Amino acid sequence: MTRQITNVLLGGLSLGSGASTSLNVLGKGAIPTQGVKSVNVAIVVFGGPGGATLNVTGSGTPSVVSVPAMRASTVALTVPVGSDGTVRIQNTGTGSANGSVFGVAWTG
Repeated sequence: MTRQITNVLLGGLSLGSGASTSLNVLGKGAIPTQGVKSVNVAIVVFGGPGGATLNVTGSGTPSVVSVPAMRASTVALTVPVGSDGTVRIQNTGTGSANGSVFGVAWTG
């Protein structure tokens, strides 16, 4: 069952080419500390010169998000939570990516 929550800031992004970050999602806002299989996230991101390509995953195959150069994008994804309680975001593009990640729902 999916449970909607008020937007919860999971973390900020400032990723150069090749950089990655892991965001702990468990225990943030109304997201429980255990029993969470996936989270629905909204990523608000600005692509710097060259644009960015974000690989978003917790476990399994990553979702790929293309961010055009010098443009803002908002993307909604359902992401499986990793065994360590995190969601990982990696920039495999040639440009930078800056923005925020919000949790909007979770599934147990």
